[in-house]
Amino acid sequence: METIKVFRTSKRFAWFSLLFGSVILIFGGAGTIYSLISGFNTTVFGDWIYLINTIQGIVFVKMGIVMQKKERCFVGWDNSKIQYLLPGNKDIETIRISEITGIRLKLNEVGIRVNDTIKKLDLNNVEYEPLIKIKKYFKGLQSTLADAG
Repeated sequence: METIKVFRTSKRFAWFSLLFGSVILIFGGAGTIYSLISGFNTTVFGDWIYLINTIQGIVFVKMGIVMQKKERCFVGWDNSKIQYLLPGNKDIETIRISEITGIRLKLNEVGIRVNDTIKKLDLNNVEYEPLIKIKKYFKGLQSTLADAG
C-alpha cells in the first residue's frame, strides 16, 4: 500500500511543546493561584507574569496536541482500496475501489461517489507535494473509471 503523509511534523517538537507547555502551565497556574490567594498585585511588575505564563502554557500544550493529531493524517491506496485519515475524520475511512462509481476533482477537494453517497476528501491544508501526488493518483483512477464505464 502506498501511503502519503499529509503533513510534515516533527515528533520531537510536538513532545517538546507538550512538555514545555505543561511545565509552564503548572508553574504559571500555581503562581496565579498563589497570587489570587495572597492578593493579586496589579502593578506593571506585579503578578501578571504568572497569568501570562498560564496562557502561554495553554497555547504550547494545544500546539503540541494539534501537531500530534496532524502527524497521524495520511492518504493511502493499493489495488483494491483507498484509506485516509484527514483532520476532519476521527477514524480511518476505507473505500473499496470496486464500489467507486465516479470521481470529481476540484482544486483542494476530491469527491468520490460510492454507490449512492459522495465522500469528500478535504485537502485544503495539505502541503503542495503530497497534494500533487494525491491528485495525480485520483486523476489516473478517474480516467480508468471513465475507460471502464
